[in-house]
Amino acid sequence: MTGRAEDGRSYALLVDGTTLTIRPSGPGDYEAVRRLHEAMSPENLYFRFFSASRVSAEREARRVCLEDRPGMVALVGLLGDELAGVASYEAVGNGTAEVAVAAADGMHRRGVATLLLEHLVSLARARGVTTFTAEVLADNYAVLHVLTDLGLAIRRRSGNGMVELSMPVPSARAAVPGRSAGRSCSTSGTLDSRARCTRSARAAATSLAFRASRRSLPFPKPPTWRW
Repeated sequence: MTGRAEDGRSYALLVDGTTLTIRPSGPGDYEAVRRLHEAMSPENLYFRFFSASRVSAEREARRVCLEDRPGMVALVGLLGDELAGVASYEAVGNGTAEVAVAAADGMHRRGVATLLLEHLVSLARARGVTTFTAEVLADNYAVLHVLTDLGLAIRRRSGNGMVELSMPVPSARAAVPGRSAGRSCSTSGTLDSRARCTRSARAAATSLAFRASRRSLPFPKPPTWRW
């Protein structure tokens, strides 16, 4: 059984106070996921798939929306009816899963990728995943920054223009606090409780955005962030 079938939706606040809806992907998201990847610039498409071929968009949409493979979990992030990002992990054995994330070109630097990855960490932990892995191009500073900002311990191995990352998934007791781009709310509360959560999350997001503006980055900053 995959995460797409059993998990409900939640709400989270981006750094600008906008509400992001996070839920499992499904067949009805296929076209939106395909369009998100097709609309990427050639540079961002290459960073995501190590290829600028638009065929990758259809393959990825099929993988995260239509294929029901054991050990695969995929989430989408929505701003209203607009798809802002998609993240997934796929188990490869021995408690390890490969993780992937993409934000729409118009949604970079708003915390979309960070929130999706944080929700993936929670789902992975509940399902017994102990380690995330990823391969990233060495000059993809944006995704390296996003993964570092999650607060997970990261082991790196570099070579041939690639960075191989290994990130242990912390236990619930050891989870790193205070790393969220915003604050999450489940759907179980009343409208009033969700509104209170939204107000407090908006304040937290504003505070975090202020702190982030003063924080030195762990990687050299390129002219513009790509995520």
